[in-house]
Amino acid sequence: MNRAWYYIIILSSIIFCFFRAATAQVNDANMWTGVEIEKKISQSLSFEYVHETRFNENITETGSIINELGVNYRFNKKSRISVFYRLNYQRQLNNMYIPINRVYFDYLYKTNINNVEIDLRLRVQSQQKNIIIIDSDGNTKYAVRPRITLKYPILKFSPYFNFEAYFPVFYNEYKPIDKLRFAIGTEYSFNKKNSFDLKYMIQKELYTNNPVTDFILSLSYNFKF
Repeated sequence: MNRAWYYIIILSSIIFCFFRAATAQVNDANMWTGVEIEKKISQSLSFEYVHETRFNENITETGSIINELGVNYRFNKKSRISVFYRLNYQRQLNNMYIPINRVYFDYLYKTNINNVEIDLRLRVQSQQKNIIIIDSDGNTKYAVRPRITLKYPILKFSPYFNFEAYFPVFYNEYKPIDKLRFAIGTEYSFNKKNSFDLKYMIQKELYTNNPVTDFILSLSYNFKF
């Protein structure tokens, strides 16, 4: 195992300890389960469907039911852009499920250093709690979400960790960062078409009166054809 891999372990341990040491007024255990299906149209173009069910309140209730549909365009092996629409039926305090619409744009760039794959993703999103895309009453929320992922492929396994930040845009109150995410996990490829992704993630809210820290176990199945 080369030196770069040891740097990954050390850095992930430092970030992991930081989130563990962080104090939150509310803690919650979550489980996220999902399926991703990607259909390749050409060498550059593919369509993708994602379904995800998220359980919260210490995995006792269904917090969100999410469906996404989008298109990916690859410029080359290192970079691509994506456009997605997401419909999220999210549980409210009155136990009703409210539809939350989101449109987001991704730019992804990949590179390698000493056998470590580095993925840089920049996401710009627009979200609101009704059935139209543009809301004139100001309910629409915008955010920019950069994320970095370090991955080290070993045979059929690809252990990784990533770090992501949410930056709200056009927000009425002072809120430089909405939330932070740190995840450590692994992908396992059965073959070129089928794979699993298992990860443990810590998500922490910031700049709010009652910040929540979520401890999330996530499992997803990915199928490409």
